Amino acid sequence: EAEEDGKLLSELLELGSDGGPALESSVEEHFANISPEDLSELHRKAQVEGQEGSAARAVAEAIQASVQKRMVAAKEVIQELLYTKAGDVNLLIRKTLKAQDSPLPILMVLQANMADAQAEGDTGKTQVLMHIHTVMNEELEKKVPRVKSLLSKLLRIEDVSIRNNLLRHHLTPVEVAAAPMLDDDGPGDLK
Repeated sequence: EAEEDGKLLSELLELGSDGGPALESSVEEHFANISPEDLSELHRKAQVEGQEGSAARAVAEAIQASVQKRMVAAKEVIQELLYTKAGDVNLLIRKTLKAQDSPLPILMVLQANMADAQAEGDTGKTQVLMHIHTVMNEELEKKVPRVKSLLSKLLRIEDVSIRNNLLRHHLTPVEVAAAPMLDDDGPGDLK
Protein backbone atom coordinates (compact mmCIF):
# COMPACT_ATOMS: atom_id res chain seq x y z
CA GLU A 1 0.00 0.00 0.00
CA ALA A 2 1.21 3.53 -0.79
CA GLU A 3 1.09 4.66 2.84
CA GLU A 4 3.75 2.16 3.94
CA ASP A 5 7.34 3.25 4.56
CA GLY A 6 6.91 6.88 3.46
CA LYS A 7 5.68 5.95 0.00
CA LEU A 8 2.63 8.17 0.39
CA LEU A 9 4.79 11.24 0.98
CA SER A 10 6.99 10.33 -1.99
CA GLU A 11 3.93 10.01 -4.21
CA LEU A 12 2.53 13.32 -2.99
CA LEU A 13 5.88 15.04 -3.58
CA GLU A 14 5.95 13.65 -7.11
CA LEU A 15 2.47 15.05 -7.70
CA GLY A 16 3.59 18.30 -6.05
CA SER A 17 6.27 18.67 -8.69
CA ASP A 18 3.61 18.50 -11.40
CA GLY A 19 1.04 20.60 -9.52
CA GLY A 20 -2.57 20.72 -10.53
CA PRO A 21 -5.75 19.00 -9.42
CA ALA A 22 -4.14 15.53 -9.18
CA LEU A 23 -2.27 16.66 -6.04
CA GLU A 24 -5.40 18.01 -4.33
CA SER A 25 -7.31 14.86 -5.28
CA SER A 26 -4.60 12.58 -3.88
CA VAL A 27 -4.34 14.59 -0.63
CA GLU A 28 -8.12 14.35 -0.21
CA GLU A 29 -8.09 10.62 -0.91
CA HIS A 30 -5.20 9.84 1.47
CA PHE A 31 -5.73 12.56 4.09
CA ALA A 32 -6.39 10.11 6.93
CA ASN A 33 -3.12 8.30 6.18
CA ILE A 34 -0.84 11.34 6.35
CA SER A 35 1.13 10.78 9.53
CA PRO A 36 2.77 13.30 11.87
CA GLU A 37 6.10 11.89 10.66
CA ASP A 38 5.08 12.69 7.06
CA LEU A 39 4.23 16.25 8.07
CA SER A 40 7.55 16.64 9.87
CA GLU A 41 9.46 15.35 6.86
CA LEU A 42 7.40 17.58 4.57
CA HIS A 43 8.22 20.62 6.72
CA ARG A 44 11.93 19.75 6.54
CA LYS A 45 11.81 19.38 2.77
CA ALA A 46 9.86 22.63 2.35
CA GLN A 47 12.85 24.51 3.81
CA VAL A 48 15.05 23.39 0.91
CA GLU A 49 15.47 25.59 -2.15
CA GLY A 50 14.85 24.30 -5.65
CA GLN A 51 12.51 21.67 -7.08
CA GLU A 52 12.30 19.52 -3.92
CA GLY A 53 11.38 22.50 -1.73
CA SER A 54 8.89 23.77 -4.28
CA ALA A 55 7.17 20.37 -4.47
CA ALA A 56 7.07 20.10 -0.67
CA ARG A 57 5.52 23.57 -0.37
CA ALA A 58 2.87 22.63 -2.95
CA VAL A 59 2.02 19.48 -0.97
CA ALA A 60 1.90 21.49 2.27
CA GLU A 61 -0.52 23.98 0.66
CA ALA A 62 -2.73 21.13 -0.57
CA ILE A 63 -2.76 19.57 2.91
CA GLN A 64 -3.56 22.95 4.47
CA ALA A 65 -6.45 23.46 2.05
CA SER A 66 -7.75 19.99 2.92
CA VAL A 67 -7.48 20.75 6.66
CA GLN A 68 -9.36 24.04 6.17
CA LYS A 69 -12.14 22.29 4.27
CA ARG A 70 -12.47 19.71 7.05
CA MET A 71 -12.42 22.42 9.73
CA VAL A 72 -15.40 24.15 8.11
CA ALA A 73 -17.30 20.86 8.16
CA ALA A 74 -16.10 20.20 11.74
CA LYS A 75 -17.45 23.57 12.87
CA GLU A 76 -20.92 22.56 11.67
CA VAL A 77 -20.61 19.17 13.41
CA ILE A 78 -19.57 20.81 16.70
CA GLN A 79 -22.56 23.17 16.47
CA GLU A 80 -24.86 20.18 15.96
CA LEU A 81 -23.36 18.43 19.00
CA LEU A 82 -23.73 21.57 21.11
CA TYR A 83 -27.38 22.15 20.38
CA THR A 84 -28.74 18.64 19.86
CA LYS A 85 -31.53 17.39 22.05
CA ALA A 86 -31.34 13.85 20.69
CA GLY A 87 -30.89 10.88 23.05
CA ASP A 88 -27.50 9.68 24.22
CA VAL A 89 -25.05 12.53 23.60
CA ASN A 90 -22.02 10.31 24.26
CA LEU A 91 -23.17 7.88 21.59
CA LEU A 92 -23.69 10.76 19.16
CA ILE A 93 -20.17 12.06 19.93
CA ARG A 94 -18.68 8.60 19.28
CA LYS A 95 -20.60 8.26 16.00
CA THR A 96 -19.45 11.73 14.95
CA LEU A 97 -15.83 10.87 15.66
CA LYS A 98 -16.12 7.57 13.77
CA ALA A 99 -17.47 9.42 10.72
CA GLN A 100 -14.33 11.59 10.53
CA ASP A 101 -11.52 10.37 8.29
CA SER A 102 -9.09 12.17 10.61
CA PRO A 103 -9.83 13.49 14.11
CA LEU A 104 -7.37 16.37 13.80
CA PRO A 105 -9.64 19.03 12.22
CA ILE A 106 -12.56 18.39 14.58
CA LEU A 107 -10.23 18.48 17.61
CA MET A 108 -8.69 21.74 16.37
CA VAL A 109 -12.13 23.34 16.00
CA LEU A 110 -13.19 21.97 19.37
CA GLN A 111 -10.15 23.46 21.11
CA ALA A 112 -10.65 26.82 19.38
CA ASN A 113 -14.30 26.85 20.49
CA MET A 114 -13.30 25.95 24.06
CA ALA A 115 -10.81 28.83 24.12
CA ASP A 116 -13.48 31.22 22.77
CA ALA A 117 -16.06 30.05 25.32
CA GLN A 118 -13.55 30.48 28.15
CA ALA A 119 -12.59 33.95 26.91
CA GLU A 120 -16.28 34.91 26.78
CA GLY A 121 -16.82 33.53 30.29
CA ASP A 122 -19.51 31.13 29.05
CA THR A 123 -19.02 28.34 31.60
CA GLY A 124 -21.97 26.26 30.37
CA LYS A 125 -20.69 26.13 26.82
CA THR A 126 -17.14 25.52 28.07
CA GLN A 127 -18.30 22.54 30.13
CA VAL A 128 -20.22 21.02 27.23
CA LEU A 129 -17.26 21.47 24.88
CA MET A 130 -14.90 19.98 27.46
CA HIS A 131 -17.22 16.99 27.80
CA ILE A 132 -17.23 16.49 24.02
CA HIS A 133 -13.42 16.78 24.02
CA THR A 134 -13.08 14.25 26.85
CA VAL A 135 -15.36 11.69 25.18
CA MET A 136 -13.48 12.08 21.88
CA ASN A 137 -10.11 11.67 23.62
CA GLU A 138 -11.34 8.56 25.40
CA GLU A 139 -12.45 7.08 22.08
CA LEU A 140 -9.12 7.93 20.45
CA GLU A 141 -7.22 6.44 23.39
CA LYS A 142 -8.93 3.11 22.73
CA LYS A 143 -7.11 2.95 19.41
CA VAL A 144 -3.59 3.55 20.74
CA PRO A 145 -1.30 1.23 22.69
CA ARG A 146 -2.09 1.06 26.41
CA VAL A 147 1.12 2.83 27.46
CA LYS A 148 0.42 5.84 25.24
CA SER A 149 -3.19 5.85 26.38
CA LEU A 150 -2.15 5.92 30.02
CA LEU A 151 0.35 8.69 29.37
CA SER A 152 -2.30 10.74 27.60
CA LYS A 153 -4.72 10.30 30.50
CA LEU A 154 -2.06 11.26 33.04
CA LEU A 155 -1.19 14.42 31.13
CA ARG A 156 -4.85 15.40 30.93
CA ILE A 157 -5.63 14.93 34.64
CA GLU A 158 -4.78 17.87 36.88
CA ASP A 159 -5.57 16.29 40.27
CA VAL A 160 -2.41 14.68 41.69
CA SER A 161 -4.30 12.13 43.81
CA ILE A 162 -6.27 10.91 40.79
CA ARG A 163 -3.03 10.60 38.77
CA ASN A 164 -1.43 8.65 41.63
CA ASN A 165 -4.43 6.30 41.84
CA LEU A 166 -4.29 5.74 38.09
CA LEU A 167 -0.56 4.98 38.24
CA ARG A 168 -1.04 2.67 41.21
CA HIS A 169 -3.86 0.84 39.41
CA HIS A 170 -1.85 0.28 36.23
CA LEU A 171 1.63 -0.27 37.65
CA THR A 172 1.12 -2.26 40.83
CA PRO A 173 1.78 -5.96 40.28
CA VAL A 174 -1.28 -8.13 40.70
CA GLU A 175 -0.98 -11.44 42.51
CA VAL A 176 -2.60 -14.28 40.66
CA ALA A 177 -3.90 -17.13 42.77
CA ALA A 178 -3.06 -20.68 41.81
CA ALA A 179 -5.80 -22.66 40.16
CA PRO A 180 -7.81 -24.66 42.71
CA MET A 181 -7.28 -28.39 42.92
CA LEU A 182 -10.35 -30.26 41.73
CA ASP A 183 -9.72 -33.43 43.75
CA ASP A 184 -7.20 -34.79 46.20
CA ASP A 185 -4.74 -35.79 43.49
CA GLY A 186 -1.53 -33.82 43.27
CA PRO A 187 -0.52 -31.78 40.23
CA GLY A 188 1.55 -34.64 38.83
CA ASP A 189 -1.30 -37.15 38.85
CA LEU A 190 -2.89 -36.33 35.50
CA LYS A 191 -5.00 -39.08 34.04
